[in-house]
Amino acid sequence: MWAVDPTYSNSAGTISFGGGSPSGYSGGAGTVLSVTFRAKTAGTGKVTFSNGSVLAADGRGTNVLTSMNSGSYTIAAAEVPAEPEIIEYVAPPDTPGAATITSTTHPNSDGWFLSNTAELEWTVPSDVTAVRTLLSDSAGSIPTKVYEPPISSLTINDLEEGVQYFHLQLRNADGWGRVAHYRLAVDTTDPIFDLELPEAADLSNPTQIFNFSASDTPSGIAKYTVQIDGGEVVDFIPQSATSSYVTPALLPGQHSMVVEAFDQAGIV
Repeated sequence: MWAVDPTYSNSAGTISFGGGSPSGYSGGAGTVLSVTFRAKTAGTGKVTFSNGSVLAADGRGTNVLTSMNSGSYTIAAAEVPAEPEIIEYVAPPDTPGAATITSTTHPNSDGWFLSNTAELEWTVPSDVTAVRTLLSDSAGSIPTKVYEPPISSLTINDLEEGVQYFHLQLRNADGWGRVAHYRLAVDTTDPIFDLELPEAADLSNPTQIFNFSASDTPSGIAKYTVQIDGGEVVDFIPQSATSSYVTPALLPGQHSMVVEAFDQAGIV
């Protein structure tokens, strides 16, 4: 039970707490409190104990704490792959502008999708005499396949996993206009997921820490869902490939926990 509830101050960078067990504790190692820090920026940070005591249940409250170690942590920024540079085609005057491409199968060009068949549509103005298209790995390619008379939709089958780009260009009497680019991202691979309770876990502690480790190619892990004892399903957003999940306080006895890992395409 807490004599002084755990409190923290982000501005001062401090955490304070005080508590105990009416029945005392016997053992070589016991978890008193788990704290999760979220980094504000890359760099090196230090965590120290400014003061503290551990009192024995001997009727006199003898302080048996002999040392308080500190820790220094180096935080590195996650490596985010740079978006490929798009070198735009310079269209002659009075040629068509870039078409607006829409898709019922891949409606968000920034998202990831399970379907490897893309259905794409666009509007063809009345003065357009031809269109040309291309599917490539480059974000700034110039289309090469010509359709004359012009088409206003296209279905692309058997898309490869990963990111590809669909390119579209319209032509009128003055020439080929600006190029429209549409990102298509496909992920059909199930995530690889591992859940672990550390061997050193103190099972007498009502709060347990589980290690989640997951990977997914190519889109990456978006979230976990956690359900304990058939209760409410809660979302857990990982901060890295390996994350720790702290359970709420549990009553003594056996419990069940169901964890699912979701990638960016929504595959479990």
